[in-house]
Amino acid sequence: MLVSHLHKFIFIKTVKTAGTSTEAFLEKFCIDPSLSESYEAQHSANETETKYGIIGSRWKGLTGKRKWYNHKPVKEIKRDLGKDVFDSYHKVCNIRNPYDLAVSYYHFMGNKDVDKDRFEAFLRNPATLRTLSTNTGLWSDDGEYNFNYIRMENLTGDLESFLNKVGIKESVFELPHFKKTEGRTHFRSYYNDNSKEIVDNLYGKEIKLFSYFF
Repeated sequence: MLVSHLHKFIFIKTVKTAGTSTEAFLEKFCIDPSLSESYEAQHSANETETKYGIIGSRWKGLTGKRKWYNHKPVKEIKRDLGKDVFDSYHKVCNIRNPYDLAVSYYHFMGNKDVDKDRFEAFLRNPATLRTLSTNTGLWSDDGEYNFNYIRMENLTGDLESFLNKVGIKESVFELPHFKKTEGRTHFRSYYNDNSKEIVDNLYGKEIKLFSYFF
């Protein structure tokens, strides 16, 4: 997660939505502008908090012992920033077709095959459901969906629109790539009726609000 006091935005990092690539790109707007040209995105346990902004740690361990970390829930961000700052800043996060997102997480967890029964079993695993369900609390503020959204399917276009909204002129840019799966089969190939129903139930509100389809 990121906070830019200079440009008054909060980036809420969601799961399996190209969030790391977007975060790495936006970090330079959360630091001293005189350092931004030479800045390289951090990939460490360190969290950075200055008068210019906040860069959350990306380290997976000791989440509870750090104040600012990558997938920090919206409720905690609001609590630690303060409601006045939270409400006055632009909030933005990445979204992605939930059917595609679930398949991406399946591969991220080490599954290589296109097997509908295996994929269904994966989705039924309580640990999988817990991880995937975290996005609902990151895409919304207590169930209210009123952030700025960057669709993974239109990543650079939506990001450029958001930058313009917060007064950042960045006409040509390229996002870094992290955790990318090459040559993956289309997400529909992984589903049977049961697994589709699981995702329908898990992300039904988001599918409707963001106009995603199977």
